[in-house]
Amino acid sequence: MPMSMRCINVSRRNPGELTVSEIKSLKKGIEVSFSNGGKLLLSPDSYTEFHLYSGKEISPSEYKELERFAESDALYSQALSWLSRSRLSIKETRQRLSEKNADPKLVETVISRLESQHLLDDEAYVKEYLEYRAYPSLYGVKRIRFELSQKGIGDDLISKLSFPEEKEIKRAEEFVKLQARKLSNVPLGQRKRKLLMALQSRGFSLEVAEQATASVSIPFDPKKERTSLEMEFAKAKAHYEVKYQGYDLRERIYGRLARKGYRSADIKQILEENDL
Repeated sequence: MPMSMRCINVSRRNPGELTVSEIKSLKKGIEVSFSNGGKLLLSPDSYTEFHLYSGKEISPSEYKELERFAESDALYSQALSWLSRSRLSIKETRQRLSEKNADPKLVETVISRLESQHLLDDEAYVKEYLEYRAYPSLYGVKRIRFELSQKGIGDDLISKLSFPEEKEIKRAEEFVKLQARKLSNVPLGQRKRKLLMALQSRGFSLEVAEQATASVSIPFDPKKERTSLEMEFAKAKAHYEVKYQGYDLRERIYGRLARKGYRSADIKQILEENDL
């Protein structure tokens, strides 16, 4: 694989008289110095392409072409640096290169070069995304398809993906089990609503979300629920009894507690205990 490097602009007062004055082999590539003091850093492939040697004269057209090769090498090197840290889609790579204010034609040249070397491969990107991000993060089909589309993956490739319903439900159930523990202090009714909303935000359909919450046993501690209900009842009563009495007070307290997710039977019981 050819090494790639950064282009250094050359100041050309008299480009027709440019001569190669010095050639150095560096870790980043081949540094070519010119008679006017300017330098270009080239990959070994680009250097070989031009048959450069000390004392060789370079015409203006040759120099322009040499600059383009150097710029292409620089873009290629930058792309390799990104890809060494994480896999990118073709669209992501193209966007990043374009942000360097590079010539669009050179960007496409680099993209083609990376694709031919199998360093850019959207099909491989999708497989890696599913295996290391989507499935471990317990995403649903809708979110997976949306994120892949945002990454620039084509509809033709996304449409080929298979999402068996039983596996979709299993991921949703795993998410419910994890979140149910975190919501243990939340009233049971509100906990279920929060779980449904969280599942849908992760890309699961309402049907799958409802099935997952119904099939997973959500931990319930009656004593903890009662203590929480008593605290919320006291807050609601203190808030509403300033303006309301009797039936109106009862209805407002009931509505507030119901919205928080407490069970209807438990709310009615505490209201009766407090003569409301």
